[in-house]
Amino acid sequence: VGVAKTQADALTAKGYSISSVDNAPVGTYADIEIYQIGEGNTATAEALKTYYNVAAIKTTSPPLAVADDVSFVVVIGKVRE
Repeated sequence: VGVAKTQADALTAKGYSISSVDNAPVGTYADIEIYQIGEGNTATAEALKTYYNVAAIKTTSPPLAVADDVSFVVVIGKVRE
């Protein structure tokens, strides 16, 4: 509880625009999963990969419905220590 809000606040402080914060649906997730919706935004994709130390961004549909103007979904499967 609160992990998503904490991460959203950290991303906002770095200049990202956060449209919503919610709990992920029940499921099995990697520590951090980043989903890219649509094409482009290469610099943002690379910055998120670096920030969260992930090797790749998923281009499959995220595990929840998102608004049309959303470019990325970050799922926190395990709290970063």
